[in-house]
Amino acid sequence: DVEAKEEDEEEDPEWEEASRIIDEVSAQLAELAAAMRRAGKKEKQELLARKRALEGSPQYVAALRYLEDPEGERALRQSGATGHGEGG
Repeated sequence: DVEAKEEDEEEDPEWEEASRIIDEVSAQLAELAAAMRRAGKKEKQELLARKRALEGSPQYVAALRYLEDPEGERALRQSGATGHGEGG
């Protein structure tokens, strides 16, 4: 039942934390996008590098994976294969 699954996710502290991380990074990405529109060429390159770093950060990637597939991400975490560090 989809509704029951959604209710479970809303009460899941890990879901809430992953959602918070996504919201936080999304806000930072929006700020970077606004800054890039005003920036000169050199500054744009620096802002783009920061954007890529945010989008590729282990916390953000793990949060995305969790929101897309909570059970799969939990299994990954339990197996110790978090994707953090080597190989990503």
